[in-house]
Amino acid sequence: MTVSDILIFHFPSSRSGRIVWLCEELDLKYDLEVIKHIKEIKTDEYKQKNPNGLLPAVKIEGEFYYESGAIMQIILERFAHGKLTPAANTKQRGKFLKWMWFLEATFTPHLSQLNHHKNLLPDDKKVPEVQFPCWHASLATLLKCAVSVQAFVSKRLCTMPVHTRPVWCLHCSD
Repeated sequence: MTVSDILIFHFPSSRSGRIVWLCEELDLKYDLEVIKHIKEIKTDEYKQKNPNGLLPAVKIEGEFYYESGAIMQIILERFAHGKLTPAANTKQRGKFLKWMWFLEATFTPHLSQLNHHKNLLPDDKKVPEVQFPCWHASLATLLKCAVSVQAFVSKRLCTMPVHTRPVWCLHCSD
């Protein structure tokens, strides 16, 4: 039985954590259904929530959603009331979306691949970091922007670190 409009299906150390973090940042009421065993997400019952059999799955106002970036954008648009994100149809909003999706589509996949090779694979399967030129290019783009940061949206976290935890919100001059 849910007591809020948001129900998050969560497994520790998964992308559902960014949805939990965002709800906490926004001080939103939400329900959390913790997945006890990762194999649960491969069941037919769970696949009714997320047909990919992946995390996260979130039920918002009776509708199921998946893809953490999309879920975050939905939550921001429906429940944030202007917190943590620039207003729609502004130049700042365009910059915000550019960096939010750069982090998700360009930076995070390379970071994930690098982490996989450094920490998860057996030693005989690992590829040295130097073999990841796309990671270095993405990081260089991010760092170049960080040097020209004009201002943060506020003193608290914005959506960027929720989206890619170690990265602070950047609003660049370009």
